[in-house]
Amino acid sequence: MDKWKTIEPGVWKPEKEGDNIIGVLINKEPKDEQSGLSARYYLENQEGTFFVWGCAVIDDRMQYAKIGQKVRITFEGKTKNKRNQDVNLYKVEVSVTQAEKAELENNKISDEPASENIEEIDELI
Repeated sequence: MDKWKTIEPGVWKPEKEGDNIIGVLINKEPKDEQSGLSARYYLENQEGTFFVWGCAVIDDRMQYAKIGQKVRITFEGKTKNKRNQDVNLYKVEVSVTQAEKAELENNKISDEPASENIEEIDELI
């Protein structure tokens, strides 16, 4: 017989500077322009499934995060904007695995030509 567990995502609400959430990005829901409902980002970790309400800073950064990536969102406090309104500051980071690091290293363009390529070119000339 199957056992069932209700899926009820929690809402991440940072309270103090330095609060963060880490999890795998499992879904993104864009801002609904008609209703004005903010974007939502769903993260899953060992404590369950959580969603994070979007804001200008989070939306801007999360556009670069891909589904399946491990993400860390850190609350960095508040500041005032030009209209003297409170604005929350966040840092958004994605985990770079060893495989991704190696791939990034392999894809770097070198300023130095490879010596074997020079020899092959010399032979063709």
